[in-house]
Amino acid sequence: MHLFESLRERLGLTIVIVAHDLAIVREVCSAVTVMYLGRIVEEGSARPLFANPAHPYSQALLSAVPSADPRIERSRRRILLAGDPPSPSRLLQGCGFSSRCPTVIEGCRRDVPALRLVQHGGRAACHLADAEKRPVL
Repeated sequence: MHLFESLRERLGLTIVIVAHDLAIVREVCSAVTVMYLGRIVEEGSARPLFANPAHPYSQALLSAVPSADPRIERSRRRILLAGDPPSPSRLLQGCGFSSRCPTVIEGCRRDVPALRLVQHGGRAACHLADAEKRPVL
């Protein structure tokens, strides 16, 4: 990762990192795109997105990242998702995350949500992504 960082700075490169290790993503990326079943569910600048994720899948992913600080680790709340992800080869109606989402509403099962601007300045594909509508998980 240090080599990538050095090359990026020295040569002015843009590097795309595909990763499941969100601790590394948090450290080295300036922008983040979160995908579920091949669809973008949230995107934005890394720091604000990590501080205040708008999509329930992003919230669940970030709740699983351990902290090196034992006080934070003891007090943090993980979001456990029920069920298994649907098959990516099956065409789904509505939001692909609706079968596992802890805040699902009827519109989620019917309509694919468009990416819309959210509070952290990025975009999220969630019917409840507006800060005033979104329940706190």
